[in-house]
Amino acid sequence: MARIALATTSRNEFETGNFNAANDAARQALQIDRDSLAAYQILAEATEKQNRAETVVWRAQIARLQPRDIDSQLNLASAALRFGQLDAARKALDGVPKENRESAPYHVVAGWLARAQGDEAGQERHFAAALEKEPRNETYQYNLAAVRIKSPDSQKNAQAREALEQLAKSAPFRAGSLRALLNDAIRHNDLKAADRFAQELQLSPQVTFADDLLCLDFYKKLDQKKLATLLEKVKPLAARQPEDLAALMAWMNGNGMSAEVLRWMEKLPPEKPLILRRQSKSPMLLPRKNWSRLRRWTKALTGATLNI
Repeated sequence: MARIALATTSRNEFETGNFNAANDAARQALQIDRDSLAAYQILAEATEKQNRAETVVWRAQIARLQPRDIDSQLNLASAALRFGQLDAARKALDGVPKENRESAPYHVVAGWLARAQGDEAGQERHFAAALEKEPRNETYQYNLAAVRIKSPDSQKNAQAREALEQLAKSAPFRAGSLRALLNDAIRHNDLKAADRFAQELQLSPQVTFADDLLCLDFYKKLDQKKLATLLEKVKPLAARQPEDLAALMAWMNGNGMSAEVLRWMEKLPPEKPLILRRQSKSPMLLPRKNWSRLRRWTKALTGATLNI
């Protein structure tokens, strides 16, 4: 009865988003029953939500208790890949029963393992096999198109471009498709298409800071007015996160904008708890050598690591 009560408590805590309490209750349940599948499932799901590598340990226990269950093995392999544990991922895929190795989910996970190992041909082969099994699955369409858009094979490249243009109309795949299309247009020096994709990407709710940097790189070559507009839009967004702030300052410095970096720094609130990474330290300021201004600004930063 105690084990059942703890399992119920653990599940309830998980459902309400109290992951630490869910973990505690599940661990207590394991003290009563070391093979409690329900407890291991809670631990795996909760630690996944918390982005903790120990989820691989709990997924391994679930796979141990369900050795013939393909989902358990694939979940273990996926978790191992997420945290860079390639040996564990390979072992998990080896544990998938042979009769299940032609399923679409198996090929998808095998494709991601191939990518992690630098096997681009294997990645494409597995993604193509998954799509062949489920040709209407948009995730599988996207996976394969995102690989083939980089192909030197003109026919594959054209087919991938067409697929991504279509997937860009689907909300879950819009940003990823536009990102791939933008990179492809830049590679082929198709500036008109690249400009269109860049503008559409900027309007996507899923746009990332890395996308902003990609667009800045493109506009640096194409349109100084659009570059200036986007840069002013990105600055306040970058200031919210230390890593993004450091990346944008490094980009600006690398593109001859050191003086503008100094002017921007003057406007940043000194009380913001920012920690600048090493890539954004003194090199960006060498052209002006305004050390007093830099020291005055960095002195107020919590844990600042700038050493001049």
